[in-house]
Amino acid sequence: MALLELTLHRAPDEPTHPRLSPGLKLASGALALLLGWLSAGLWVITLQLGLVLVLGISMMYGLYVWFTQDLPLPQLSTEPFTEPSILDSVDISSSVDISSVDDDR
Repeated sequence: MALLELTLHRAPDEPTHPRLSPGLKLASGALALLLGWLSAGLWVITLQLGLVLVLGISMMYGLYVWFTQDLPLPQLSTEPFTEPSILDSVDISSSVDISSVDDDR
């Protein structure tokens, strides 16, 4: 993934750092391989916790980049907002004549 990120063209509004993001992915992959090799004689839970920690570091970087990026402000409308009503979709032009209804029950 890191090699793909290094070779592909970056968008002008890409929020990640051009070298830190691929470097973090390379380091995470190398650390995951090292954990798998070193934990061969250890408990499985140790390997799982180590891999979750490696994944957590990458996720924290992603959260930091996502919530600190500069987003363009939306253009605000100067017209007043009117909430649509259910009655706006009802056609009341064809009315029913109720004078011919018999009230005898």
